[in-house]
Amino acid sequence: MMSTLKIEKNIPIPKKKNRRIYPFKEMDIEDSFQIKIENNVKSIQKKQNIYVAIWRFCKTNPDKKFTTASIPNGVRVWRIK
Repeated sequence: MMSTLKIEKNIPIPKKKNRRIYPFKEMDIEDSFQIKIENNVKSIQKKQNIYVAIWRFCKTNPDKKFTTASIPNGVRVWRIK
């Protein structure tokens, strides 16, 4: 069975955008920031996105550690190491 997809040549790869929206890199130990999240169906997914962003940052910056706490209407993130 032949593919119906057309192979194209010499199409440039688009540059990646800087997707970093949290200030992890600029934070000192004991600094924190708050992320406001509305209590709705998507709030669990938004919190999960924050945890994944922290995990990804720490994967490339193992000397830095963070902790989080749920607060009314959001999440607070602290740098602890």
